[in-house]
Amino acid sequence: MNTPAVGLRAAGAIFGLMALGHLIRVIAHLNLEIHQWHVARRWSVAAVVLLAALSVWMWTLAAKAAKTPGQATPTGPAA
Repeated sequence: MNTPAVGLRAAGAIFGLMALGHLIRVIAHLNLEIHQWHVARRWSVAAVVLLAALSVWMWTLAAKAAKTPGQATPTGPAA
C-alpha cells in the first residue's frame, strides 16, 4: 500500500483542497490581511489556477503510476 501512486494521490488531494479554499475566498469576496497588508483577490485567482493544475497533474501521474507494473524480478539465469 506504500506506493508512489498513494503519495501522488495525497499530494493531489492537498493541492485540490487548497485550490478549493482559494476559490471560496474569491467567490465569497472574503478579505485577507496579513499584518496590516491587504492581499488582493487576484492572488487567490492565480493560486486557484496553479493549485488546480498541480492537483490534476498529481492525479494524472498517480493514475499512470497505478497502471505501470512494478519492477519484475528476473526468473531466468543471469546472462
